[in-house]
Amino acid sequence: VLFVSGKEELPRAQGSAFLSDVRVMDGLDMKKPAEAARAFGRTAAIAGLETMNRAQHAAFAALFGEENLRSGWPILDRAALIKSPAEIEIMRACAKIADIGELAMVRAARIGVRDYELAAEINAAMLAAGADDNFQMTSAGKMLSCLHIPGNAVLEKGDFVIAEITPFQGSITYAAQRCTTVKVGRASD
Repeated sequence: VLFVSGKEELPRAQGSAFLSDVRVMDGLDMKKPAEAARAFGRTAAIAGLETMNRAQHAAFAALFGEENLRSGWPILDRAALIKSPAEIEIMRACAKIADIGELAMVRAARIGVRDYELAAEINAAMLAAGADDNFQMTSAGKMLSCLHIPGNAVLEKGDFVIAEITPFQGSITYAAQRCTTVKVGRASD
């Protein structure tokens, strides 16, 4: 049984999950997920057990007993190591899209371009290449100590542009991340 957090997630989950039983949660109420889990056994392994609030934790503890609750992260970590051919293909496609995003960055990093325009060029290129979305941070300047949200700064000769681009398809689980630095203008010897 797969529980999703809202009605808007239902079609995507039904279309991509290998499970036929996909249900919508009622807000953050864990009673229904706990009841569904109890039908499968006496122990519950929950990814995020450590971050549940008191009421959420109590819903599982009432059905399983505190002693039968376990962290589900080790199970997910092991499962994530094994990729199906379809998952590998999605990740390869995302890597090609990341290459396109990096090339767009190199082409768009020109004197006079605003950093938000640069970020938009990178994003547009990857969406056009087939990304469903892109997690991106882009920063520009002479001295960069961290990435930040692009703003209205104008690129100048000698600026560095640092970008972390992460196009994905389906979900962030299937992504390829590229971190790149480009110099605006001609590089010195």
